[in-house]
Amino acid sequence: MMNNAEALLKNLSCELGLAYESQDWGIINADPKRLREFIQFYKTQYFCLSATQKFDLGELIMASANEAILEELITEETFTLFLQFIRKYRKELEYHLKYWSSLEDTEEFPIIQILAESVNKLNEVGRISKKRS
Repeated sequence: MMNNAEALLKNLSCELGLAYESQDWGIINADPKRLREFIQFYKTQYFCLSATQKFDLGELIMASANEAILEELITEETFTLFLQFIRKYRKELEYHLKYWSSLEDTEEFPIIQILAESVNKLNEVGRISKKRS
């Protein structure tokens, strides 16, 4: 019998036309050509998505962004959209940001450096905002 998290993931898979996999769903379904679509889906469906679905979509978006950078398929416009996405949904993506930033192989995971720079900037902005409060 399928538990609630599995049912939510299966539903998400159907909505996006992706394969249902109970483990590493975002990595298995990563698609650099659909990165913008995944980000838009997250943004437009945000209030309809469960926390579990947001987590799974976060993994899918990070893995798709990494693939897009690896395959040199990311445009400047999509890259900017991705960075804006990270900034806006930073709290929801915290686990993924820490995970991807902790990886060491920048050749296989070029997103590492981008995330590290982005997280550092976000942390600096947070410290400045707190000092002003």
